[in-house]
Amino acid sequence: KHRKKTMTSFNVLRNFTTIALTACCAIGVSSARAQTYSLTDLGALPSMTATVATPAALNDLAQVQVAGTSGTSAFRYTLSNTPPMEDAGRNSPKSIARGFGINSSGMVVGDSTFGPSTGLTSRAASFSNGSATDLGTLQNSGPFSRANGINATGQVVGFSGDKLDGDSSRAFLGSTL
Repeated sequence: KHRKKTMTSFNVLRNFTTIALTACCAIGVSSARAQTYSLTDLGALPSMTATVATPAALNDLAQVQVAGTSGTSAFRYTLSNTPPMEDAGRNSPKSIARGFGINSSGMVVGDSTFGPSTGLTSRAASFSNGSATDLGTLQNSGPFSRANGINATGQVVGFSGDKLDGDSSRAFLGSTL
């Protein structure tokens, strides 16, 4: 008799659990459908002949700031600016720059090619006032580096290695200050 009562209690608990899980899933599915999104065309840099822009990072400012790459230059998009898309900077007219991170101050980091036009090397860079600053590489890691993110205090994270995106890359933490 005790076993029958225990089995009945177990069946009731199992049925209740099944009903509760089904209800939670139904609520989750219906609320997921209720979400709507709107997309905004950020455009491309007006001074570039390229019509492509690839965003990579978004900061937490109310005016919306995005960093990325448009053509051969890193960009910063600030909703409150006119025009909103601005060239974050490059090392020289023949260099290539890409933005991968942006902090709450609007500072953009990424990489840019540095060196003579015949031997350009992609290095971690910070972008300010329309120009790129070489952040360097880790000692004994190789000639390439990239900055992937920056926080509010100017600390930068990225990697350095013998090849861009190589298997032997090493992570770094640095500062732009």
